[in-house]
Amino acid sequence: MIHKNIFLAVTIAFFLNPCCAFLASAQVPKKLVIGISNPDNVTFFPLFIAKEFGYFKHEGFDPQLIVMNSDLAVKGLVTGDVDYAASTATVAKAAALGFPVKIVISFFNGTDFNIVTGPEIRTAKDLKGKIIAVSRFGSAADFDLRVALRHLGLDPAQDVKIIPVGSGPNRLMTLLSRRVDAAIINVGESLRAQEQGMKVLISTGKFNKQTLTGLGTSTNKIVNNGEEVKRVVKALHRALADFKGSKEKIRPLLIKHTKIKPDHFDFVYQK
Repeated sequence: MIHKNIFLAVTIAFFLNPCCAFLASAQVPKKLVIGISNPDNVTFFPLFIAKEFGYFKHEGFDPQLIVMNSDLAVKGLVTGDVDYAASTATVAKAAALGFPVKIVISFFNGTDFNIVTGPEIRTAKDLKGKIIAVSRFGSAADFDLRVALRHLGLDPAQDVKIIPVGSGPNRLMTLLSRRVDAAIINVGESLRAQEQGMKVLISTGKFNKQTLTGLGTSTNKIVNNGEEVKRVVKALHRALADFKGSKEKIRPLLIKHTKIKPDHFDFVYQK
């Protein structure tokens, strides 16, 4: 469950002197560019809580949540054109390759992905020989799918055919048009698939504990502008506390943000 899997993978100390926080809030807010790949995805939602509830503003920031490809956002961290990148799965891979970037906070200990299939597939065994859509090879969705398939007793390399088709909406449409037998998609897309007669076979995040969203930034910013990073993390810490402990407070914003029906709130929140 997403709200039960929240964890703060913070690589820096972020508790500030109250006086400093007051001074920050009294100044003209500093604009921050935050790259976000899929604003409708619930796993990015803490950023919108922090923005809408004024937690960023209290710390002295005016965040600009700019939709961009996650790889482009990470490159922007290195060039200085982007202050923070919200797709921490991509930040982690870039750091492993030697890029001067680090994750400063991770929102959830797992993903909100589901393996969603056509109605004719009733069990995991029915996936054998079938085609499954992912975003791209090596992505968070791809990793989740392969771990879940092994848990289900299937060999990802031998028992199914995995094909990359791009973003979540692309995977959803590929499934609905029946060009594939199954797809790994997020919770919002899963709801839309179910409305069209598709079936959620299994949630995958519980099998593969990986970072998906949060904030990453450049090592240069951490070294040279550490106070900013601390205050950004503090704002998000408050947002995560709301996500976990203030269900009714965040309900209207989450419904608006994810564009779901009110009746679907509990399904999305519990995922």
